[in-house]
Amino acid sequence: MNDQEPVNCDAIFAWKEQYIDYYNNNKGPYKYHPASLWSHYIVDYKELKLLASTNEYKSTDVDMLQYFLNLTSDKTFASRIILGGIYKPIIVHSELNSKDIAELSDEFIPVYVFYHGLISRDWYRHIKHESKPSIEKAINPKRFLLYARSWTGSREYRLKFIEKIVQEDIHHCIKHNFHCTDNEHDYHTFVPENLKWIVRNKELENYFPEEQVDSHASANINLDDFNTTGISIICETVFDPSKVHLTEKTFQPIAVGNPFIMLSGAYSLRTLRRYGFKTFSDCWDESYDKILDSEERMDAVLKIVKYIAGLTRTEYASLYEKCIAICEHNQKHFFSEEFENYILNEYANNFKMAFEAQENDIFSGTWWFVNHLMNNVHKTNKFGEHDAAWAIDTLNKLKECDPERFKNTLINYPFLTASNLNIRS
Repeated sequence: MNDQEPVNCDAIFAWKEQYIDYYNNNKGPYKYHPASLWSHYIVDYKELKLLASTNEYKSTDVDMLQYFLNLTSDKTFASRIILGGIYKPIIVHSELNSKDIAELSDEFIPVYVFYHGLISRDWYRHIKHESKPSIEKAINPKRFLLYARSWTGSREYRLKFIEKIVQEDIHHCIKHNFHCTDNEHDYHTFVPENLKWIVRNKELENYFPEEQVDSHASANINLDDFNTTGISIICETVFDPSKVHLTEKTFQPIAVGNPFIMLSGAYSLRTLRRYGFKTFSDCWDESYDKILDSEERMDAVLKIVKYIAGLTRTEYASLYEKCIAICEHNQKHFFSEEFENYILNEYANNFKMAFEAQENDIFSGTWWFVNHLMNNVHKTNKFGEHDAAWAIDTLNKLKECDPERFKNTLINYPFLTASNLNIRS
C-alpha cells in the first residue's frame, strides 16, 4: 500500500539484501521489516530437515536460503517470497505515468487510487466554513505563498527553486519559511542526488525567516498564511519529468479558495482538470504543464511568478479578480459529493479489474515456492505430515472460494496429487 508516499522501487528491491542481513543477525533494524516475515520458513524447514527420520526428505545438502537467493531477482524475491500468496500481489499506489509502477507490473498488479483527494477532503472539511475566495487578498503585501520546508529525496529540487527566486530578486513578495536542515542534512553541505539541483548560494536563510513547522502540518491549514497572501506556489512531493503524484499540498489552496501555480510533474494540471477542477490558463501561461524537462518546467514557472511579481497593484488586482470565479468553482467542487464519488468509483473499478486480473493469472507465489522447495531443495515429491495438512487445508479453502482456480492450480502444479499429499482414497 503506497497511498501517501510515491512508490520507491529501490526500497522494495532492497528487501532481498536486507533479509540476508536480518537472517545473519536475526536482529537489528529489520526486526519488523517485511523481509523478516520470511524467517519462519527458513527456521521451520531447517528443523524439518534435521528431524526427518523417514525417506520423505532425500537430500539435506542443499542450502535452502542460498537456493532461493540464487533463484530470485530482487523483484521476484519481493513478489514471490516476501509477498507470496495464492494470487499475484496487488500494489496500491497514487501516481500516474509512473516508471516505477511500470517496472513492477509484471510481478505485481497495480491499483491506482487518488488517495490524497480523499484524505484531503477529510482533513480540510471544516475549511469551507472558514475561508472563501476574496478579492481583498489582492492587497496583501505578499503576493505568493510557498511551502517547501522539506528539500531532501524527491523534494531536492526545491532548494534550486528557492535559489532562483533569490537570484531573480522576487523573494520579497513571497511568504516562505526557509529551513536550513532537513532529515539531518544541512543545506550548506548537502549534495543532491541529481546534481542539476545543486545550489551555489549558501546564504538563502538570510532572505527568509526560519520557523519550525508542526509535524501535523500536512493535515492542518494555517489560514493566516493563506489569508495574508494571494497565490500559492505548490511545490509537490514529486517533480519527476513525467510522474504525476498529487498530494494535500495541491488541495490546500483549493480548499481555502486561492489561485495556484504548480511545481510538479508534467501534466499535473491536466490531471486536475480530469477530476473536474479548473486551472488558470485564462490568467497566465500554463503551457509549463506540458514541459517534460524538469529544469525548463521550473524556469517556465519562475517566469510566471516573476511576471506577476512585477505587476502594478492595479494590474495585479485585475488579474486576481479574473481568478475568483475559478477559485469558487474549485472550492465548491472539492467539497462536493461528485468529486468524492468519482474517486471512490474509480478506486472500486480499479480494484475490480485487479481482482479479475488475479483470476486470469495462474501466478502463485505459494505453490511456486513449494514446488521449488520440494523438487529442488528437498528433492522429493512427498509432503511431510505437517506440510501436507497445511497444503490440504489451503487447497480445500481455494476449492470452496474459487473452484475454477482450484482446477487450474492442480493442472499447473502437478505435484499437488493425492498420493504426494498422503491422502488415502
